[in-house]
Formats: sequence, C-alpha cells, structure tokens
Amino acid sequence: MLLAAAAAPAVAAGNPEIGFSGIAFATDHVDTTTGGTTVTLNWTVTDTSTTAHDLSGSIYVQGYSGTTAVGPVEQIRFSLDGGWPVVGPYTGEIASSSYAYDFHLTEYGPAAPVTYRVNRITATDDQGTTRTLSGDEISPAAVLAATQTPDTAPPVTDGVWLASPTKNQVYDDGSGATLRYGLYVQDEPGAGFWEGHIVLDGPGTIEVVAPITLGYSDQGGMLCGDMQNWDSWFVGCELPVTLPAGSPTGDWEVKEVSLTDRAGNTERYTGLDAQTVRVTRNEVISASGFALSPTQVNNWRQSATTTLTFSASGVQGGLTATVATSGCSTWNQVLTEGPAGTYSLPVVMHELNSSCTIDGILLTDAAGAVSVYGAYYGGPVLDLRATRVPDTARPVAIAAALSRTEAAPGDLFNGISVNVIIDDVTLAPVTGFSTTIYNSLGHSVGGASGGVRVGPDGHVSLPVSFSALPTGTYTVGFTLSTSAGNGASWGYPNGGTPAPSGPLVFTSLPAA
Repeated sequence: MLLAAAAAPAVAAGNPEIGFSGIAFATDHVDTTTGGTTVTLNWTVTDTSTTAHDLSGSIYVQGYSGTTAVGPVEQIRFSLDGGWPVVGPYTGEIASSSYAYDFHLTEYGPAAPVTYRVNRITATDDQGTTRTLSGDEISPAAVLAATQTPDTAPPVTDGVWLASPTKNQVYDDGSGATLRYGLYVQDEPGAGFWEGHIVLDGPGTIEVVAPITLGYSDQGGMLCGDMQNWDSWFVGCELPVTLPAGSPTGDWEVKEVSLTDRAGNTERYTGLDAQTVRVTRNEVISASGFALSPTQVNNWRQSATTTLTFSASGVQGGLTATVATSGCSTWNQVLTEGPAGTYSLPVVMHELNSSCTIDGILLTDAAGAVSVYGAYYGGPVLDLRATRVPDTARPVAIAAALSRTEAAPGDLFNGISVNVIIDDVTLAPVTGFSTTIYNSLGHSVGGASGGVRVGPDGHVSLPVSFSALPTGTYTVGFTLSTSAGNGASWGYPNGGTPAPSGPLVFTSLPAA
C-alpha cells in the first residue's frame, strides 16, 4: 500500500493576519531598593481581518538572573472588551489597538542582578485568526533591568492542618481518595511566595508529592490551591492532594513541606505535627444494611428517639460507633452484638429540629480496625433521614372571654386581654397569636401579636392594645397558631368562625 502525505494548502494572499508592535517597557532600568514601584509595559496589536470584532490574548513576562529564570511567569491578559482583571486598550479598535499595563516590581528580589523580559505574546480574534511571538521573535527585545534589595531569606510557615471536609478517617473505594490540607506562608519582608510542594508519607513505601503554587486567578487576585489571596507576602493555601489509585488501608502523614519565594530562596520544613489521616478500604470491618427506624418521630413537644441499626462482620472484640449527625445527636458507645451480627444504637432528635440526617458512621473494634461510611468521611451518601411526624391539625379554642367588657378611657392604661381556654390536642403546641379590635364599621383600631405559651390547664391570655377608643361598642377577634404553622381564627367580623363562648364585645364608656 502506498501512503501519500497530504499537501498543506497554500496560504492565500490577503488572508487575515495579526501583528504585534511597540512591545516595550517605559524605561530600561528601575531601582526598587527604597520601595516597590510599577513600570508601564506597552504593546500594540493589529488585525487585518475585515470580519473580526473582538480580540484577546496574553503577554508573558519572566524574571532572569543572568540566563536563569527566577520566579513565576506573569501572565497579563488583554482584550478589546477589557474589564478587570483583563487589560483593555487605551486607544484603537480591532484594526489596531494599543495597551498599557503597570508592571509591578517589589522592593526585594534575587541577590544577583535581575532582568524582566517579555518572552511571549499571543492573540486570537473571534474569527479564529491567531498569532504568537516567542523568544527572539520579539524584536527589539522588551527588557527591564532592576536593582532590588537582595532577598536571602526563604518563606516560612508555622504549620499545616487538615482542611474541610477531610477528617482523620477517610474512605477510599480504590480510585484514590483526595485529602485537603491548609497552611499559611509568610515572606515579609521579601520578594513574596511563589511555589513549593507537600510530601505525604503513606503505608509501606508509598509517597505522594503534590505541588503548591500561588498563581493568578481569572477573577482577579491569586489562588494558592483553592484559597483566594490578594498579595504574595501573607498567603493562605488550601491544597487538594489525591492519593494513588489502589492504595492500601493505612495512615498518611505530612512528611515535608517545601517553599520557594520569587527570589528563588527555598526551605524544607519537616516535623510540622499535622494530623494523621487513616485511609480505609473497609476490608476488615464490613458493615451494611444501615437503617433508621422509625423514620418519623413525634418531637413536637419534647425530644424523641429513633434507632440506627446495621449488620457488621469482621469485628474483633467490642465495636465502637461514632456517628456524625445533623439535627440530632448520639454518643460514642461500645455496642452489643445482636442476632446475626446486627447492632443498634439510639439517635435522639431534639425538640427544635424538624429532621435528622446521619452523615457519617465510624466503626472501630478492639483490635484497632477502622471502617467508615457516609459522605462525612468521603464515601457514598448513606441516605439515612428521619423527620418529624406531620401535623396539619388546627388549634381548638373551647372558651374565650374578655378580661373587661366595659371601661371608661381613663381606666384603660394597659388595654384589655382575651382569656382563652384551649383544647390542647394538636401534636404541635400553640406558640403564636394575634388579636384585633374592631369598631362598629368593622375597621381595626388596635390589637397585638407575638409568641405565647399555653399553661398546663390550657389557659392563655392574649393582649389587646389600642391608643384610644371613642365612646362606643367594639368587637375583638383572635387567632392562634401552632409551631407547625397551622392557625385558626375566631370572632372576626367577616363571617369567620364565631368566638367559642359568644361575641367578644367591649364597650368604651363616656368619660366621667
């Protein structure tokens, strides 16, 4: 069989092209030994396309000590649309647009003389035309020499810790669990933190090295791992570290953290006393059949209990269960094995909570074997939830009377009240009320509302407030509501339920 290479199509004359010009710093030397400063970097982009409307790209600056690169590459993004943190043009449009960026230089830098060089620029328009210049293609070279205060001290950290949601025990299904660590880095005074790595020591001879990099965020500022930062001198990092697939059950410890600043100073830190993480495949203790019973409880007026049950095998000696919950509680306890390897423990759902969720279960036996279950430990969701028994019943008032049925205006400094007797048969207690007092035209002239507690005899007193009542006859209505949100009303002049003991009528007498 004969194979022939396809010939590349010739570029037709007049095809759209992107060009760069005027790439230069505003000066060729700067002294920052008395403090940081900025130097303007300028460049112009041309595009011969007659159909393009937008253009974007990046210009990259690298520091060098001699010919050795030092510190990070700074990417400066630009676009015709612009908008922080993307640089927009100060003049021009798609055919020719010019840009200016204030390149920041810190007071501190490498001990040796340093230069900053534009080593790459690239742009693409919305029609797909693209152009990149690198290295010596950028001519004349855009170079800025800097005299900076020598930075000879490395970054420092005072420790590393487990970051949420990583716990001291983590489930791994064999695909490789991800652990999260946090640390703070300081490089002040100095050139600022740049990069490093964290080393984890695992079971046997397994070791994992994960990078630590402070890079620029697309939304502005900088990211170290997943944590936002606004400078490079005081840096917080939150680092995901993924373990190798197939790692066996065992402990993982932080062996080392290495940190490098933007001047190239590096320091290794060991003995950071970070918490050990037990990663388990649940090979020894194997539990299943997790269930809550009942899944509905009546905790409207006091705490109620549901029971967590499961089966477990491979247990040596006593089995201790630690349960992570939301909206309920339990306590660490050594469980007694029931028939066919079953175990159970009570879970208390408190009066204030409408639901209870089991988020994680940690099982430990007398031999030290560990297994974990649930999203709390990085495993599948357990789907264990109990809820409060629904209550749709409305309050029932069996009697109601006004504290006073008549008075002169000078005798009403504290208003009046409705004394109600409740048939307290609802699951949810009566917790709220409102009252309204109406004139003969059915217009509200006062009232009150708020929380209420019913006495053990079913009695509750509801205040009715008003500022002034002209001589005449008035009607009072009242509403009761339960903590389940169910309400009932009596005595309102709109055809609703009559007051249970007859109309609540108050007469305002003439002044004496």
